[in-house]
Amino acid sequence: MPSSLVEARTIFDFGHQRWKIENEGFNELVSRWHSGHCFHHHPNSILVLWLVMFMAHAVFHCFHKRNLKPELRRAHTGIYFARLIAACMRENRWWPPPPPS
Repeated sequence: MPSSLVEARTIFDFGHQRWKIENEGFNELVSRWHSGHCFHHHPNSILVLWLVMFMAHAVFHCFHKRNLKPELRRAHTGIYFARLIAACMRENRWWPPPPPS
């Protein structure tokens, strides 16, 4: 597409949106999801590890933003729910607990 068809401000905004994704996404994956080191060094293993991390990250954020009620999102952070889900997985139980019979 010729540059005469796209305004400079649009290109500028695209660049900043990309930086925001990289800064927030990668920073969160490294600092909160502990994805700083890969223990396998085969290229396929590294690729699969990163793809799984990106999918888990995307699914978690879709769950947090689209599945939880606004009241719950206001009352607790995303880290709270991530830790709650991790604890349930370690204890081999599901969250939320099933309703009493």
